[in-house]
Amino acid sequence: MATVDGELHVCSPTQRPDLFAASLGGRGNAGVIVSAEIATPVLESFVGGTITFGEEDVDEVIRTWAAWSRDLPQEMSSSLVVLRFPDLPQTPPEKRNRYFVQVRVAYVGSLDAADALLKPLRALTVEADTVRPMPYDQIGQVYLDPPRATPAWIETRVLDELPDDAVEALVSVAGQHATLPFGGVELRQLGGVLASTVSVSTASHARGGYQLFVTNPAFEDRREEVFAAQRSVLDALAPWLPEKALPGFLFSKDQTRRRVRRAYDDADWEALCAAKEAYDPMNVLRVNHNITRG
Repeated sequence: MATVDGELHVCSPTQRPDLFAASLGGRGNAGVIVSAEIATPVLESFVGGTITFGEEDVDEVIRTWAAWSRDLPQEMSSSLVVLRFPDLPQTPPEKRNRYFVQVRVAYVGSLDAADALLKPLRALTVEADTVRPMPYDQIGQVYLDPPRATPAWIETRVLDELPDDAVEALVSVAGQHATLPFGGVELRQLGGVLASTVSVSTASHARGGYQLFVTNPAFEDRREEVFAAQRSVLDALAPWLPEKALPGFLFSKDQTRRRVRRAYDDADWEALCAAKEAYDPMNVLRVNHNITRG
């Protein structure tokens, strides 16, 4: 890691652990990573895919998924997204001018075990089901994101939990009778290994039970409509949205101190400020999500 004094440092949990910890979730405030060795688990395959439900089932799927997701083993990761597609020639015919809901899953284990866990969802009216054993290098098939980067307006928040009242609030604003514009409202299940203490840096932890995304393509002629729709979702869920974010999901609009500060708890913030003062006391590295005490 290169620091602003021109020095190169080898960092690890045992070598300059403060600098190493600051590099994990610290948004480049203490130095610049010039090379890294990353230990990865061996995972050749998994069970994953998407279960799709029609517009008339959106409310029931939201309620069922919310209850189902609360007690999953850490081997199962999932998200729920309610999507609206436009009536445009470039939209695939099966999605054109449609509103529907999808549950995306990834499970590390056997197909039989995954099938057993998915029974409550498959008991609903399923429109399409692509869940199957997959080689890990096809993990992108679960989300099927566009092959090229697409400009988008995104609002994201962290929820500690998803009680029934919050679920009903989500149904009221994103259920089958919603009039949301082209885009999606998504809840990603967190927890599991992400919430454990396996990391050497607490700043890299994903704290919270769920992450909310409200994502819409950035069409300038739809700006006001999109922003109003995004606010309506956030307002509906406001009682369950603490002033909290994840460091990896701070965007360009999140560069104020208040918005950066909400990505860290008090202990993390103090440790990162101490590393900043030790390795960049003049705040040279400031064109970022800047971490300072004042």
